[in-house]
Amino acid sequence: MKNLTKIFIICSIGIIVSLGLFFAVVNPTLSQIDDAKNQVSSKQSELQTLEEQIVTYKNSQTDLAQASQKDIIDSILVKRQDLTLPIQEIEQAAVISGVTESMQIQDPSLSQVSTPAVVSGKATLDEIPYSLAVSGNFNQLVTFMQYLEALPHFTEVSGFDFSASAGQSNSGQLFLHSGNITGTINAVFFTKKQ
Repeated sequence: MKNLTKIFIICSIGIIVSLGLFFAVVNPTLSQIDDAKNQVSSKQSELQTLEEQIVTYKNSQTDLAQASQKDIIDSILVKRQDLTLPIQEIEQAAVISGVTESMQIQDPSLSQVSTPAVVSGKATLDEIPYSLAVSGNFNQLVTFMQYLEALPHFTEVSGFDFSASAGQSNSGQLFLHSGNITGTINAVFFTKKQ
């Protein structure tokens, strides 16, 4: 046999063995790698779905907590005929803080002049405007405002105007301040619509 024939036979056997190795070892390994890649992709999509479900679950918990607080909010709002309760709370706050107050309530159903809403976008609530004429020293008024802020029934202050009470001059022409403050607090009660 000639050298050329030997080389050709050796190369042919090498190619056949290489193809055999490729189809017997490399191709199944590539298939396994491709299957593993598909499994990883599937697991990633499952993980993303689970993360979305976790976010949905947390949002649902928040919504449920807000819905459970709806009962608390509902108990804070009074019906129009039960307005005596928040009025009594304001009067008690005035007594506790030592402020002298007088309240004037404007019934919007009787008023011919329509006033703009203090808080807009309340489809289920009515506003009953009222004004308080108050008098006391600085600490008393601050304490009264703190009580007013923490009342268990909703009220919204729309404005206030305070001024120092007039003083007097003594015989030596020194002007002495009384230390009292008088003012007006304008606010609204919120009641459930009838």
